[in-house]
Parts: sequence; structure tokens; C-alpha cells
Amino acid sequence: MQLTFRGYVWLMRALGLLTYEVQHIERLWAPGQLVVANHPTLIDVVFLVSLMPRVDCIVKQRLWHNPFLRWPVAWASYIPNTTGEALIAECAATLRRGNSLLVFPEGTRSVPGHPLRMQRGAAHIALAAQPPILPVTITVYEPLLTKGYPWHRVPRRRPHFCIKVGEPLPPSVYNPGGETGALAARRLTEFFGEYYAAVAAENKSWSP
Repeated sequence: MQLTFRGYVWLMRALGLLTYEVQHIERLWAPGQLVVANHPTLIDVVFLVSLMPRVDCIVKQRLWHNPFLRWPVAWASYIPNTTGEALIAECAATLRRGNSLLVFPEGTRSVPGHPLRMQRGAAHIALAAQPPILPVTITVYEPLLTKGYPWHRVPRRRPHFCIKVGEPLPPSVYNPGGETGALAARRLTEFFGEYYAAVAAENKSWSP
């Protein structure tokens, strides 16, 4: 899957459809990390999976019923987005096996110009498995496959993606008390929201 997505990214760049840069790419290669990222476009997962050798993803459960997509997601051993403790347990298990796990805390693409709305799923996974958290920020200059922007509308300029990989956060930083309850999940979710809000304000990404 990594090689497939890498080829797709290479093709988009070779055809002049977009440009991109990745800062601190080597931080993505460490095993067993919970990689959290903001989610501005439909191809965020394509970029990130293309850069990581061992990574699992949480994907929509209905893909297992799609005759074209069920085999790739099953072959890659991706995790269906079921609800409740079973999902958290499966995500924690893959992290303990040494695989990294890519999660978008928003749960869906962000809406340009609106505050980010974080869900608590990523926080519950982190508290259950206690892995290093690796924050990744994706900034796109010029709209491309963003929410509310027609996919067929050609951007004014060639879109440029900037992927910044932050410092990994050990459990001693994001959960020094070793808590696991709802209050700890809420605090960690608030941290994610504040982190990405601060980065968005600093980067001044495009606005429609």
C-alpha cells in the first residue's frame, strides 16, 4: 500500500498537478507511534501512508462492502471504524505490535475558515496504549479536494502541500498521571485542538 500511494504521489507531482514538501520526514519512520494529523483534503492519507513503512489506518466500515475497495483494505489489515471498546482495543493492539497508527482526530475533513472540531477517539486510543504521539500538520496552499470546494474546479495556482512532522510526545508529557478515564480523554482532545489551532493561526493557510 505504501508503494502504491508513493507512486500515486509521484505521478501527481510529475504531471504538474501539485507540489509538496515534507519537514522532518525521518520522524515518521519510528515504529509504534500514534500519528495524529489535521485533515484538510481527501488525499492527506495518501501522502502520509506513502511516507511510512509500517502504518495502519482506521477506515470507514462500509469499504468492506465495496466490491472494488474491500480487497485492498483487507489485504492491508486496516481497521474498520466500528464503535466502542472493540475499536480502541484493536487500535491499541496494533500499536503494541510495533505498527504505527494514523488517526485524524477530527474524524472527517476540516471546513476551511471554521474552527477545528476534535473527536475523542484519538485520545482514547492514546490513553489505552500509551504510545508516543507524533503530531503532523498538513497545510495546503490553494484549495484542492477540500471540504465544500468542488473537485472539478481548477485552482488559480498549482496547489502546494506542506507537511510538518512535529516532535514525538512520550506518555510522560501528554499523560503524566497515567490516567485513563473520560476526563483524561477530554484533556488530551483539548490539547489536540489547541495544538492545531495554534499551527493554523501561524501558517495562515488559504481561505476560500
